[in-house]
Amino acid sequence: MFFKNNKIDVEQDELIKFLKNKLPEYMIPFEFVIVGEMPLNKNGKIDRKELRKLIEDMIIKILVMIAKVLKVIIFRKMINFLIVNFL
Repeated sequence: MFFKNNKIDVEQDELIKFLKNKLPEYMIPFEFVIVGEMPLNKNGKIDRKELRKLIEDMIIKILVMIAKVLKVIIFRKMINFLIVNFL
C-alpha cells in the first residue's frame, strides 16, 4: 500500500530504492497500490475495511483485464490452428 500525498511527489522506483536500503529483500512489497488519500473512519483512524475494499476492487479490475487478454490469445491460437489445418 502506498499513500501518495499531493504535497510530496514520490515515484514508485524511488520508493523501492529507498526500501532496498532500509529493509531486507523479502520485506519489500512486490506490488504497490497507490491511493490519493487514506480512507478514514469517523474517529479519524484508517478505515481498514474501506482500504481492503479498494485493494479488492483493484484486484478484480486486474483479473478482468487478464481474462480479456487470455481470450484474445486463445482466439488467435484458434484462428492460427484453423488457417494452418485448412489451407
